[in-house]
Amino acid sequence: NVEHIPLTKLIAWEHSHGYKARFVAEKLGMSQSNYSAIKKGRIKPSLKMVERLAKEFDMSIDDAIKLLKKGE
Repeated sequence: NVEHIPLTKLIAWEHSHGYKARFVAEKLGMSQSNYSAIKKGRIKPSLKMVERLAKEFDMSIDDAIKLLKKGE
């Protein structure tokens, strides 16, 4: 049984900036369903996604990685 841990920092970041999931998914070049699966912890974010998150939302790679850590 695989436990899915939501990416709560990513979810909080999205809400604090007033971003809709569709907007973020489009910026990251992925479908809304794949982005949702990442937020829910069902699929692991790729390095390409981390890099694109940093670039598109003007943050460091380290900050993008922190948003994509499970739990917390």
